[in-house]
Amino acid sequence: MNCKVHRYDVVKTPQGNIFKLIKLNKKNSSNKELYISEVKKNYKKGWNLHTKHTCLIFLIEGEVKFKVYKNKKNSKIKLFNLSFKRNNILEIPPQHWFSFETTKYKSSKILNLLSGFHSRTETKKKPIKYFKNPLK
Repeated sequence: MNCKVHRYDVVKTPQGNIFKLIKLNKKNSSNKELYISEVKKNYKKGWNLHTKHTCLIFLIEGEVKFKVYKNKKNSKIKLFNLSFKRNNILEIPPQHWFSFETTKYKSSKILNLLSGFHSRTETKKKPIKYFKNPLK
């Protein structure tokens, strides 16, 4: 039998942990990395932008409010409410800033399927107060 148990990385943050589950090395695969991001109540995560990669976001626990802002002058912030109960998938293309927060529960968990490998050079970050945000 060739079964193995593998470890995954956990990145601990005060807002909620990130669980890096899978990194695929296949060149022909359109999706490369899968991870879980936890967001605790009363915390917001973001703003994040992937310069080249698309995110497919699935909720696996709770409810989360996403704010998405296209990286373009005069763009408006769009609001997306996701819930585990509604079976939503949010696709965030490259060059879009996004932030998120849990809306009801003690914490929520999202599963993010990334079309490439997460790296500090491909990902940009801004503080949560960076964009003027009329949607509270």
